[in-house]
Amino acid sequence: MNGAIIYESRYGATLRYAEMLSAALDLPIIRAGQVNPAIISRFDYFLIGSSIYIGKLLLKKFLAKYADNLKSKKIFLFIVSADMESDANSHNKIIAENVPSCLIPSTDFFFLKGKMIYHELSWKDKLMLRMGAMMQKSPDKKRSMLTDFNEVKKMNLDELLSRISQLPEGAPGKGGSKEYV
Repeated sequence: MNGAIIYESRYGATLRYAEMLSAALDLPIIRAGQVNPAIISRFDYFLIGSSIYIGKLLLKKFLAKYADNLKSKKIFLFIVSADMESDANSHNKIIAENVPSCLIPSTDFFFLKGKMIYHELSWKDKLMLRMGAMMQKSPDKKRSMLTDFNEVKKMNLDELLSRISQLPEGAPGKGGSKEYV
């Protein structure tokens, strides 16, 4: 089996996780915009990484566009979020609203902690974050929403790496090629 990493990132957290996974598994990294059906057909499984903003995956349209090509592949979808307080109910809602139903049976989902560095945000994202903080009743919650953090750490990938290691013998990195990087 051979695999590849497909990702889309806005502020770099998802890219950083993709780079860590590539180093650990010796798999090529492909930006989602470079993917086409011919590339998908060359691989048996994919690690697909997407950040999420206001409940919407950056790769929502990508998953819908390539659902027919991906539905026969094993998928490990890692979703990177700056929301540090998400729970199983919000995870299920995100999956239901962003992932085509035909992909769900062949997909393992992983929610990873991201980062929020205020000075790196676009003016629009800064505005939305400030508005969200203003609507919070708790002063601690307001403060935490506007405080920088970076939780992108290799240890957050332990469960994902463990699950990938359960693929048939030789799956991670075997047959993969760095030609798409």
